[in-house]
Amino acid sequence: MSPKPDDLKMLISKYRTMNIEELKSSIDHWEENTDGSNNHQSLDIAKNELEIKYKERQEQIELLTKSL
Repeated sequence: MSPKPDDLKMLISKYRTMNIEELKSSIDHWEENTDGSNNHQSLDIAKNELEIKYKERQEQIELLTKSL
């Protein structure tokens, strides 16, 4: 059974409010407890959000480096 679109929106919203360390912890939890397609989808969403946060952090570092 696939999660409803509203559930996915809530999950994405939740992950977007997490910092990198929280997301890593959540991903570790999902990887240890993955037993269904819903969990795989949650894991994929968390990994995607983590990747976005890493890119944002790298952009901030580059901007700060240029300003020095």
